[in-house]
Amino acid sequence: MAANLFASRYVEGITYVTVVVVLSLAAAFLFPGLFPLEDVTLYLTVAGLIYGLFAAFAIGVSWDRYSRIVEYLHEEVGALINIHELVKHITDRKSAHAINKQMLDYLTHVTSVQWKDYFDSEESHKKFRKLFALFGNINMKGEKDAQLFDDVGDELKDASRVREQQLVLSNTPLSPNIWALLLLLSGSVVVGVFTVEFTNTILGVFTKFIMSLSSFVILFVIHQIDALELAAKEIEEEPIKKLIKLIKSEHRF
Repeated sequence: MAANLFASRYVEGITYVTVVVVLSLAAAFLFPGLFPLEDVTLYLTVAGLIYGLFAAFAIGVSWDRYSRIVEYLHEEVGALINIHELVKHITDRKSAHAINKQMLDYLTHVTSVQWKDYFDSEESHKKFRKLFALFGNINMKGEKDAQLFDDVGDELKDASRVREQQLVLSNTPLSPNIWALLLLLSGSVVVGVFTVEFTNTILGVFTKFIMSLSSFVILFVIHQIDALELAAKEIEEEPIKKLIKLIKSEHRF
């Protein structure tokens, strides 16, 4: 499923780029321009500067959000790995087996959920909360089990804390107003370039084509980061699948 999803997104991206390339080239040939470059230099300079600053801001905000989600994801998996290792030593083997089975069930389900749906994925939340119920049913037999119980509880709380951070961040993309402003500024720059009448036709076509394509690529990259398309691959392959493989290698369910 992950491979198919990645392939479909790759094909979709190639399709978008191809359409933009064709339209940009066609527009560059069909619209030779209206004004000499010196008449629109100031406009292009101001519009380009504002767009560049705002695009850099949007990329910075989106990338910070993405990076924090991936960081919290690794912390959650690290806590679950610690739980997996700790429950190996508790006396209540039935509870240990049940916890590992539930972790596997939770992790397997999470890999099938896209980030944009993660906040509203009630099934994922239920499967994670069930870990707390199983943890509370551990039958302690002695001081060693009591210490392990405390350690498992601490790791489970850490996993819950960083998971909540992921949920919050996954539900806070760039606002529609920011996207509207990005599109407006990008369009202003592209339209401004197309109004320029170049004395050299080849240079004019090349400049208009490059500016159109660059503007699209910038918006596409921002969208990919903001929509957590990059993180979609991370959540399935690194590091969750490694933990799934580890649990399966040590248990039969």
